[in-house]
Amino acid sequence: MRTNVILFRGMVACLIVGLFSISSVLSQSQKTNTPEFDKPCNLEERPLTLLTPTKFEVDANGVMIFKEVGALAQDRDGNIWESKRTTADTNFPIAFFLKTLASQTTTQAAGTTPIDHGTKDLGRVIVTTDLAPIQIGKRVIARARKGLELPVVEIKGEWYCVLSTRGWIHSKFIQYNAAKLAMPTEWVALCWSQDNHEKIEKLMKSRDTDPVSVYLGFKEISECKEGNDLPTTAQRQWLEACMTGWKPSAKELLLKDFKQAADGNDLHGCIAVRTIAPKVETNMLTDAAVMITAVKSRVFAGKLSEEFQPIWKVEPAIGRYLEGTYNEGSPFERNRMSLTAKAGFRLLRVTAQIENVSNTSDLPYFVWCLAPFKRISLNWGLLKPVESGKPQRLAVDELAFLLTPGGDWISCSHVHEGCSTLRGTSLTISSQDGSGAMVFSGTQVKQGRRFDADMIFSVPERVDDFRFLFLGATPVAVNIVK
Repeated sequence: MRTNVILFRGMVACLIVGLFSISSVLSQSQKTNTPEFDKPCNLEERPLTLLTPTKFEVDANGVMIFKEVGALAQDRDGNIWESKRTTADTNFPIAFFLKTLASQTTTQAAGTTPIDHGTKDLGRVIVTTDLAPIQIGKRVIARARKGLELPVVEIKGEWYCVLSTRGWIHSKFIQYNAAKLAMPTEWVALCWSQDNHEKIEKLMKSRDTDPVSVYLGFKEISECKEGNDLPTTAQRQWLEACMTGWKPSAKELLLKDFKQAADGNDLHGCIAVRTIAPKVETNMLTDAAVMITAVKSRVFAGKLSEEFQPIWKVEPAIGRYLEGTYNEGSPFERNRMSLTAKAGFRLLRVTAQIENVSNTSDLPYFVWCLAPFKRISLNWGLLKPVESGKPQRLAVDELAFLLTPGGDWISCSHVHEGCSTLRGTSLTISSQDGSGAMVFSGTQVKQGRRFDADMIFSVPERVDDFRFLFLGATPVAVNIVK
């Protein structure tokens, strides 16, 4: 007896595969290479794509029962199949029988133009709960048996759209296996520029461990608009196909890492993932602002010492106010830099000793939250391995803040010329009016290594109480001396 059956009118083409067998009558042996006119199609060996709308039911076991004869479908070899009853008895199931061999026709039958169903290979889900509900909106349209494997065509948060019902199943009922996108060796034959060739080689080595960097790396190459690295049409199509294959895995990893960081009061990780996520998909982290605000409040209150495994250990910070303008470089050098506070502010130089105390490295895609120059300086978005095998963390000025009693978070204005670790590689950006800024790449710091931080902040004149925060550490008081 069938239960939980719902009637569909197929208004879009769908892939009929053996995961949803029409009936046991279709399990007769059939050689894939030799379709026969008098035998029903074995869908496990020869998947079909519907060419015309048709009605079908889906029972509690995920079995598709077709309700109309005359529906047309096409296999991968181009053969046309038609739905018919297996016997004259209307109680017997409908199966697909061979109508036209691909070798017998050069054009499609009238009215059989495939309907664009927009399916993409986003991997498979394996049902882990018996009679797991498949829904459209709040309505359960079918129930899938435990162990059933279904193709995924769309992912929205924790919901997966599966073929061939195009219903949605929740992540708590399934195990998701992302599509393993093949990396064909013929990509080399597409004649890439030397830079793009080297970038793709590096990205391919990380495709199984870091789908976020792979996705964003290929996206950056594909979005090049000019110059020698501008991809050809064929190259861009190859890149876009690769991006489609990796996007679900990239999203899944970002969602998992953000939740883990928020649960562990890891503001460093929260901000990194939140910065990167929109580059993969807009509005992917819908609750990020609320969750980060909660973590920031705990960081501000200094309540992380017992809850959070620190990344950095900061010795008490020393602050000194600078009189007038801070100058760097010779007056006769083109890269001379001057820093002047705006009205109502003054410059505060803060020094502190910082140690990497983390037993783990940064997220492999962490550098994608940095400016392109910094990312390029760090091996084009892929962190270099440490020869000793020790964990490493990127020390960069974006991690430094001063906290005020009023709740302000003041970012670093400049890294002092004596602080080689936070400066790393530097780039001076100048405009025609003489204004500009210096950008610093930062440096990888191994576990157990200390460095002397030396930074300049622009702070309000009427505030003298500050705490220094290096993201991943507990805030420490700034002892201001003359």
